[in-house]
Amino acid sequence: CVVLAFPCGPFSPLQRLNQKHPERLAARREEGRVLMEFALEVARLQMSAGRHCILENPRPSEEWIEPLMQKFLEEMEIYVSNFDQCQFNLRRLEGMFHKKPTRVAASSSKGCQELHGWICKRDHVHAPVIGGTRGTAHAGIYPKPLACAMVRGLEKQFESDFACREVFA
Repeated sequence: CVVLAFPCGPFSPLQRLNQKHPERLAARREEGRVLMEFALEVARLQMSAGRHCILENPRPSEEWIEPLMQKFLEEMEIYVSNFDQCQFNLRRLEGMFHKKPTRVAASSSKGCQELHGWICKRDHVHAPVIGGTRGTAHAGIYPKPLACAMVRGLEKQFESDFACREVFA
């Protein structure tokens, strides 16, 4: 399995607020599309060889509604899950939770089931995922409970895919 977390910066909601230099945003989005296209190409290669892939990006990222992404999601047998990373203990270095609404699109149904529905109950305070590299770089690293959930889901998928169904004596 390969996990593909392509850059989301040019497609983030914060970019929609900055209308001062639309030509810069257009150039950054074009670069972002090249990386997204590469991620989708790798995902297609994985799936065509019978292997699994997980695409990950923030839930509000406009990359999810890009025509190339929409075409991929419609053509391939893909499962989608939404969750908040605070439910997997994503925290700012100072200790406050980052909510970080996230979406994964995966070839593994059981992998998605393991992540699906972990939505914040709003029973704790969140620090925003903003503030340049100092505020955002740490939020780009999967917390261990999230990585473990991904592995657990894939293990269930592999057990299901390769379970012995017939025995000849």
